[in-house]
Amino acid sequence: MNGKRLVELYQMCMTNSPVMFQSLNNQLDATNTEEKRHLIEICEYLQFLEDLKTFVPTSLQKKEVKSSVCVIL
Repeated sequence: MNGKRLVELYQMCMTNSPVMFQSLNNQLDATNTEEKRHLIEICEYLQFLEDLKTFVPTSLQKKEVKSSVCVIL
C-alpha cells in the first residue's frame, strides 16, 4: 500500500469509523488461513488512526467530518 492509499484509508476511517472497523475485520477474517481467528481490537484500530494522523497533510485533517450514523431519540 502506498502513501496515497494510506491517506485514503485514513479518510475513510474518519468518515465512517464503525463501518470501516467492521470492514477491516471482515477483510482480515477472510484472509486468515489459520484455525484461530485474528481480528483487530478497538484499541489497536484507534492507535492505528492516531499513528497515521501524523502522516496525513493538515489540509486533509481539517475537513469537517460528518458521520453517516443517525441517532434517533
